[in-house]
Amino acid sequence: MFLDIHMPGMDGFAVIEAIPEPIRPAVVFVTAHDEHAIRAFQVAAVDYLLKPFDRIRLRQSLERVRKRLREEPDALLQRLRRLLDAGTPFARPLRRIAVRSGGRIQSLRVEEVTWFEAADNYIRIHTGNAVRLVRETLSEVERRLDPEVFIRIHRRAIVKVEEIREVESLFHGDYEVVLRTGARLPVGRKYRDRLLEAMGGRARV
Repeated sequence: MFLDIHMPGMDGFAVIEAIPEPIRPAVVFVTAHDEHAIRAFQVAAVDYLLKPFDRIRLRQSLERVRKRLREEPDALLQRLRRLLDAGTPFARPLRRIAVRSGGRIQSLRVEEVTWFEAADNYIRIHTGNAVRLVRETLSEVERRLDPEVFIRIHRRAIVKVEEIREVESLFHGDYEVVLRTGARLPVGRKYRDRLLEAMGGRARV
């Protein structure tokens, strides 16, 4: 991926952070600004092309990409083995989500999200009074979220734990979550015990 740094709505580094590390492509930053070079290599960029550049410099960059791609299978295998040996997760928890808005791509910080709602092959992202639609499934997002911060309460909903004001006990063993925003969400029975554990057993009967 040849990627600029300064772009409308979402800069190049935000794009990289939005891609899970195990499937992140080889990246070459192409920019007129040299002050970001150190950060570029901190995110494992293959090269940093400073504008203007000539054909010779471009060929050098392409050769570095080819070399990286040739080495990638062995390097990835070694990395997976180290991660398994250490017992660590394959990627850091999701921190940003790319959201299309009016023909532009914006970077939404996950910490701003109150809850996620399934909508067929899309998800609705609720941030306070705003709602954004993203083409992704709830299960895909759940795998990338920090389980200490977000919890699934229903097949159609994932909520931020600290946004839960209370859990109400209804009839026939059903429960309902009340968020700080006032939203009321049903709790699926298969998710009930985990939710109550995360809430420290706090429920209003």
